[in-house]
Formats: sequence, C-alpha cells, structure tokens
Amino acid sequence: MSDTSRKILGALTVSPDLLETTEELSSALFYGRERIVFESISAVWNESRPSTMDIILLSEMVGGETPVTYITNLLKPNEIEWVAKDKFLAMVNELASRHHSLTRDVRLRIDYTVGDFTTPQLYGEFGATTVAEKDAIRQIIFRMKEAGEIVPVGKKDGVYRLVDKTLEEVDLLGTPPTPVDIYLPLGLDQLVKIYPRSIVVIAGAGNRGKTALAYDFIKRNMDKHEIRLLFAEGGAESLIDRLSVHPDKTMEEWKFKAYPRTRHFEDVVLPNGITVVDYMLIPDEFWLVGHYLDEIYRKLDKGIVYVNIQKDTKSEMGRGGEFGLERPQLYVTLNPDLDVTDKKENEQYCIAKILKAKAWKRKQNPDGKSMKFSIEDGWCIRHFGNWEYHKKQERQKRIWS
Repeated sequence: MSDTSRKILGALTVSPDLLETTEELSSALFYGRERIVFESISAVWNESRPSTMDIILLSEMVGGETPVTYITNLLKPNEIEWVAKDKFLAMVNELASRHHSLTRDVRLRIDYTVGDFTTPQLYGEFGATTVAEKDAIRQIIFRMKEAGEIVPVGKKDGVYRLVDKTLEEVDLLGTPPTPVDIYLPLGLDQLVKIYPRSIVVIAGAGNRGKTALAYDFIKRNMDKHEIRLLFAEGGAESLIDRLSVHPDKTMEEWKFKAYPRTRHFEDVVLPNGITVVDYMLIPDEFWLVGHYLDEIYRKLDKGIVYVNIQKDTKSEMGRGGEFGLERPQLYVTLNPDLDVTDKKENEQYCIAKILKAKAWKRKQNPDGKSMKFSIEDGWCIRHFGNWEYHKKQERQKRIWS
C-alpha cells in the first residue's frame, strides 16, 4: 500500500451497520473487486465483531490497492468517517431487491418445469448475458441442489430435474370415483371422462372459436350445474351481445353468473361447481401457466374449471407450452382449417386436436386425434365429423354439408 493511501485511510472506520452480512449475500450480489472487499469485511466481522473496522487492516488483509481504490470511490466529501454509508447501503438494498426478485422467478420457473431443464435454458429465458447475471442464476441453482430441491440428470453438466416429494394418499376403500355428468363441446364427452376436481383447457388463437365453444359448454350444462363465468374481454354489453346471437335461448334463460376477471382466478373459482375462464392471460413469464393452473386446482373440492388460453397459430400448444400440460385432465387445441376453399363470410373453419386426455371412455387413447368443425354466426357449431388420427399421406377431401 502506498504511503498516500495509508495516510488517507488511517482515519477511516466502517460502521458496524455495514458488517451484518452473509456469505450468500456476498456471492449473490457482488462481483469482482466488490466481492473481494465485501467478503473481507464479512470475514473480519465474523471473527471478532469489532465496533469499528480499520480500513488499513482490511486492505492489508486483502492485499494490493483494490480495496483502497474501491472504498475511496465510495467516499463522499466530508463523510469519510462513515465510508459513504448511505451510498453503500442503497447499493446493497437495490442489489438485494433485484436478487430476491430473480430468485423468486427462477424458483417458480423450476418448480413448474415439466421434465428436465438446463442452465443455458435459464440464461436465455431470463436474458442473462453478462458474467454477473449468469453467476447469479448459477448460485440459485447451486443452493437448490444443496437443499435437495433439484438433482442433476445424466452425466452432462448443467442438466437438472425438480425433486417432487408431494404425496396424496388415496383412500382405496372409499367411494369409487364417478365421472361428472357433463357435456363437452365437439362430442368430446363421448371420448373422455371428466372426474370431480378437474381442469379442462382449450387453447386457440384469436378468433378461432374458443368463446363460442365455451358458451356452448355453458348452455348445455347450466340446467344441471351451478356455473360461474369469468371473462376477460369487454364488459357487460359485450357479453350480452355475444349471448344474444343464440336464437335458441332468451336472455332470461341463461342460468349462470358472469363476472369480469383477468387474474387470480383461484380466489373466485367454485370449489364444487363449474367455473369457466374466458380467457386466462399468460404473461411473458410463460412458465407461470403451470403455477396458475396448480393454484386453481388447489382450490377445487369436486368442482371443474374450463379454461380458455391463447395460442400462437404456428405453435402446437397454447401459451406456456408444456408447462400447461401437467395439471389439466383434458387439453384441446384449436387451429384454422386451411383446406377449406369455399368459405362463407359468417363462418369460421377450424380443426380441434386432443393433445392430452387422462381418462378415456373407450379402450383407445384419443391423444392426437383431430376433427374439423365450423362455427356459423358466432354460435352455431356445425359439420361435426369423426375424431380421427390423420396420417401423413394426403387426406381425403372433406365434404361440408
């Protein structure tokens, strides 16, 4: 250390307020010379708990000019006794807040992962490009691994899976489960069974019939079940307009209750009735779809939730991808039928596909089956065909009647 630096630092002390730290905070929040200084302060503090800390001792402990330069840069004029306490604490608080937010998001992402995940995947999803950002994510992964929350997969570095120790004991001597007497659009109720405490997901691009199918579902079930609709688009006027196009029902005959709602659906679902969500908004953190569906599931007793979510036309699954597949008992996608050439202006032409069905009414697994249909005037579902596995070879042209 130079004589000039020693002279400047000889009168400096660090407040004990800065010394209450942990190894985790240091490794997660500081990098480079900041980490060297912070870990040195922590080491001296943990050893003897001094009321003040001699900066000369700290500098000699670390060695070199690094701590001198760093700490000197933090100083404000006429505040050398506190070593720029306010500025330093403000930096710690800001970094701590950022780290806690990142930790929460990364943990949520991992908690609702289906299958394996990799460290590079997390880098890309959280926009980590710098050494510091990647190191912060690695530290979170390391702590989860040490805690036994995740385990490495295979021999390749950076591949992990979530450890799931959740167990829900089944009463084998209790009442055998009975499927709910419920109607599903497109004849799906002829293929699958829906048991109490189930979630049904319909994923489709905008203007692909999600809402029309949801209202058909409500109309065919409202005489047998209590139904609550949580809708995200428009207000009461828009809802009334959509219902009024159904010529087979007057407004007085619609026996359900509707509420505008865009988030926290789990707080208002019917535990023992039917809740229709049209539709669930999925944020950029698409892995949260699994979290949202799981929270809804936890609030159900014997009830059923029918959920519409958005889907990119080019994607196989709805927003959230595989993260949304784990919880639903039935998952169906809607896509435009591009094979139709003679189109009517008042008719939508779609293809429905079953991506997942947990309980089948027949011996054959319906996963992967698809069917063409159309929606006329925004409500009339027409031209039902058979649910089929479509082969790679050219399909026979459909005749619409």
